[in-house]
Amino acid sequence: MNNIQAVIVIDVTPFYTSTLKGDGRSVKYILEVANYLKTVDCPIFYTYDATGKPHSKIQKVNVEYDEIKKIDPSAFVETDLHKKLQKRGINQIEILGIAASCCVYSSVHHAVELGYDVVLNENLIEDGWIPEHKIPVWIQKMKEIIENREEIFFHFLNISG
Repeated sequence: MNNIQAVIVIDVTPFYTSTLKGDGRSVKYILEVANYLKTVDCPIFYTYDATGKPHSKIQKVNVEYDEIKKIDPSAFVETDLHKKLQKRGINQIEILGIAASCCVYSSVHHAVELGYDVVLNENLIEDGWIPEHKIPVWIQKMKEIIENREEIFFHFLNISG
């Protein structure tokens, strides 16, 4: 899949970026996300939880995005994100954000269950709660979910239908 129709940004908030320890890692990450979003030519959906709204450096980037407040690690549970994507006819999404082992992982899993074609922006997936060298392990787990999407999708239909 080459034609991304929407970008989903997960929890790039002051709280979560503050968990990225070591050698200016959080500042570097925020700038990388901000610079990337300037290049995006599709809708951006920015999800955040009760810990806070989008990071101020992201808010200053001159791009439009829909804010989605979530109460679950997944961006798709008890939010209107799925409805907004469906309304726009979007089925190919790119996901990036924090935390690989929780919010990003569960959002990828739910996106696949809902039938979306998902691309991971591996360079912009972070996690401050696990050792940095473990992030690729979680990215691999997400890739396996995406690669096995038909099996997961049909399992979801069987348990929900």
